[in-house]
Amino acid sequence: VALVKHSADCVSVYLVDRVVPMLPESLSNELCSLQPNKVRLAHTVFMEFTPLGVLKDYKIGESMIKSKRRFSYEEVKEIIETGNGDHSELLAKLNTLARTLRKKRFSKGGLDFETYEVKFKLDDAKNPEESFLRTGNCATQLVEECMLAANKTVAEHVRKFSREKGLKRTLPFLYRIHDEPLPNKFSEVLEFFKAVGLKHSLKKASDSKAINAFLRECSDKPEKHIVNQVLLRAMAKAEYSLTNIGHYGLGFKDYAHFTSPIRRYPDLIVHRLLKEYASEDFNAGSAVKFFGALEDIGRHTTATERVAMEAERASVRLAQALYARKFVGQEFEGTISGVTSFGIFVNIDQINAEGLLHIRDLYDDFYYFEQKAMKLVGRKTRRTLGFGDRISVKVSHVNVEK
Repeated sequence: VALVKHSADCVSVYLVDRVVPMLPESLSNELCSLQPNKVRLAHTVFMEFTPLGVLKDYKIGESMIKSKRRFSYEEVKEIIETGNGDHSELLAKLNTLARTLRKKRFSKGGLDFETYEVKFKLDDAKNPEESFLRTGNCATQLVEECMLAANKTVAEHVRKFSREKGLKRTLPFLYRIHDEPLPNKFSEVLEFFKAVGLKHSLKKASDSKAINAFLRECSDKPEKHIVNQVLLRAMAKAEYSLTNIGHYGLGFKDYAHFTSPIRRYPDLIVHRLLKEYASEDFNAGSAVKFFGALEDIGRHTTATERVAMEAERASVRLAQALYARKFVGQEFEGTISGVTSFGIFVNIDQINAEGLLHIRDLYDDFYYFEQKAMKLVGRKTRRTLGFGDRISVKVSHVNVEK
């Protein structure tokens, strides 16, 4: 396949009730998928780390792999926590390495956001019958750190390889980049924190270590989800690009996507480039032709990735509405997640969905919006409703179509 030829569907899309694969299922689920006791062709990064998480040596090359066991995240989590189960010793060592790499990454400026995903259990008709939150754990973090290490090593390899070849500029490559937050967006976040009474020592967007320290300070506060959410919204969006500016969120100077060629087209491009540069008849002069193609591919894959993300979010919102419809008339506890002049948004426990409580439906007083403090204030009672406050609400209606 020519490097300049690129697919219109550059990423697999993960909707609530289905996956729309980037590649035909005969490839994504069969021939290119690791299955127990079946030999598969692979492109592998072999890495050797010291106990302190320093990359001592590495090798990148085509290989054959025979997977001996398929684990679920839940199985690995239990084995790590109990020390019992298949390959427990290997998983314990991997977990130790992953924790070391994770700690090192955050100490060097990688951002430590606490994120979660809303997941659903579906009935036979693919309607949501249960909603729950999925957060990271030792098993997901183990995989994450190994993937990050491989992606980082691949990007660093191209820079190192170019120097070894005596080239004046790094060979063309497709990087995963992430810029610093825009100063004006970050200033708005600081103004928001000031308005809601959150004390901090944050000054500039480029100081990722200060952001991490603030996130740790808020980890036990009711407002922690709001703090994570607001700071995440201020961040720039990651992109695919020929121009390497580093990855601010991870704290990496060089980073690319390599580990998911079945579900992301940029990873396939990276595989092709690595194989091209490793071939015996490679001529650095011929790589010039890749510059224009990679610039175009970077723009295109970034755009299609964002469309896919919007589709995934819309799918979750639709499932939340369908699920919430079961609870019309019932009362729940919730946390205020947004305050506006027309009402408050409440993230509802158990349903794991957000609803609008309109200002006209606050019957105990006449409320007005105090913009400076970002709160609704009752004229008679002086009761305030602001970010992070707990409140009891009733689900009055759900508009699935909207």
